[in-house]
Amino acid sequence: MARGQNAVAPSTTVSPLAGAATPAPLSDDERAFLLEQIRKLEQKVAELEAERRVAPASDAPTATQATSAVAPQQAGPAGSGAAPAPEAGKGDLAQQATDPTAALLSHTIKTTYSPSHWGIDDDANVVTFQSVIPFKAWGKVNLLRVNVPYTSTGPTSAGVGDVTVVDLMIFKKKAGTIGVGPLVNFRRNRNSDADTFEAGPAFVFIGTKGRLQFGIFNQNFFSTTTATSSLQPILAYQLGQGWSVSIGDQQILVDWKQPAFVSIPASVQFGKVTTLGGQPVRFFVNPQYNAKNTPGTTKWSVTFGFTILVPQGG
Repeated sequence: MARGQNAVAPSTTVSPLAGAATPAPLSDDERAFLLEQIRKLEQKVAELEAERRVAPASDAPTATQATSAVAPQQAGPAGSGAAPAPEAGKGDLAQQATDPTAALLSHTIKTTYSPSHWGIDDDANVVTFQSVIPFKAWGKVNLLRVNVPYTSTGPTSAGVGDVTVVDLMIFKKKAGTIGVGPLVNFRRNRNSDADTFEAGPAFVFIGTKGRLQFGIFNQNFFSTTTATSSLQPILAYQLGQGWSVSIGDQQILVDWKQPAFVSIPASVQFGKVTTLGGQPVRFFVNPQYNAKNTPGTTKWSVTFGFTILVPQGG
């Protein structure tokens, strides 16, 4: 009797609940099935991890998401989803870089060489600094645009040219994006009777259809002695991989005092968004021909430019 009690005693000590049934051991078939499922799961995780390491960043999200679903404890940068794929970021920046209404902080330096002018046997070189600074006022995004040219050589004397400051308040509409606001232009003193200060309204409209951007940018300069308008058509197409082609800085100038067209340019611009030491930048080239024969104006020119792009939050 004592031996029987000693044989039963261990079961009453091990079971936490009185009367609980001891689970039956797994059969050989059940054990083999579970081991096979575990082996397949480990193999799938290994394949997805290898695919994530080999695939480029732009192709990685599917594999990364699948890996995160299988092994959620691996919360590395690739599985967090916090950063966009580099190639997708380039595409977004390339489109913003050709959109004058984009809330993108940018600083551009460009040099324009003009080998010929209408009516003048002389060349010229102008270096221009442009800055676009987005900020918020009255509950709307505003874009402060500053343009400072410097003539190094040419038919006019060297020095700083006309400095233009524009503030555009941005409105998002169903048909596209609209920007309106004031501008001021500090004209260089050319020893003439023309005023050295001008002001007027500016207007821009941008529409987008897939990779295509289209619109118009209008600036108006008025004073007691001057009345001119700049009409810049906008047409750009995103080629992918950060590349874009557009009609560039094609500003049609009208002098309302005459009245007459001062310039009717035709141009094409090729641009590329990339990174330089981790910083997003854009390079572009813009050849241009002015079809309007106005003495003293540029005939042929080519512009080379470099832009530092600073996305909001970047």
